[in-house]
Amino acid sequence: MQGACTQCVAGKYKVLAGSAACDACPANSESPMQSVALTNCTCVAGTTGLNGGTCSQCAAGTHKAAPGTAVCDTCPANSNSPLQSTASTACKCIAGYNGPDGSDCKTCATGKYKVNTGYSATDCDDCESGKFLNTSGNDDETDCLTCPINSGNNPAASTAESECTCDLGYHGPDGGPCTICVAGRYKDATGSGTCTNCVAGKYSSVLGATHAGTCIACEAGKHLQTPGNDDASDCVSTHIHIHAHTHINCIQLACACVCMHIFVYTYTYVYMNMYLYVRIYVFRTFFLNRSIYMSHI
Repeated sequence: MQGACTQCVAGKYKVLAGSAACDACPANSESPMQSVALTNCTCVAGTTGLNGGTCSQCAAGTHKAAPGTAVCDTCPANSNSPLQSTASTACKCIAGYNGPDGSDCKTCATGKYKVNTGYSATDCDDCESGKFLNTSGNDDETDCLTCPINSGNNPAASTAESECTCDLGYHGPDGGPCTICVAGRYKDATGSGTCTNCVAGKYSSVLGATHAGTCIACEAGKHLQTPGNDDASDCVSTHIHIHAHTHINCIQLACACVCMHIFVYTYTYVYMNMYLYVRIYVFRTFFLNRSIYMSHI
């Protein structure tokens, strides 16, 4: 008694009639049920080759969605895919580039970097403040360059060294070098501005001072005439001596008193590392009053 005949399953074929078993398709190929020829075996998605022949995996950076003899498609520029990829979305942007999977990948702009592969909805990462990056397509945070010493204050994603500005208490051009403000001076803003002198009458011994409050007034009885002083010893004592001499010449004429010619001499000197001599001469006729009490001259 003969048994029932069974269809060759998918992935197998049988050319000749008879009791022989169905043959398996070559690796990475498939065939429909009840296939009758080797050529019914076609390469599966992610592989390529002739029907009934050897099917090779699609290389990294390529993909193939449909079975058959078609060649594998290349991923968009600056993207990659694993071996035997079966869809365009397997193509992911490499580090330093960003874009939707399977689509064009755009270079990370200057001032930015991207470490991971694939799509980032937030785009490439910014170099932090205090750093800058003047090239594009960077793939690591270490690509960000550090601002010159004693500078920074630049926005994130800065693209040039000139965006780095001098810190408080330091002066110099944008991009450096930045030099510390000497004692007796201060700088209360970032940027390329110059240091400001402590005003006359005050001093500061602080290097790199950041505000006018570091300037200290001379103690009572001392003074400073010049700005920008750096030590309390710059303050000098103040001595004032005033001598005044008044000479009044009164002339009497027959019971008449005429007071005239008031001379005032004032001598003032102030000791400020030198003697200052001031002489003031004042001439004024105070009054002239003549009274005649005699009836004859």
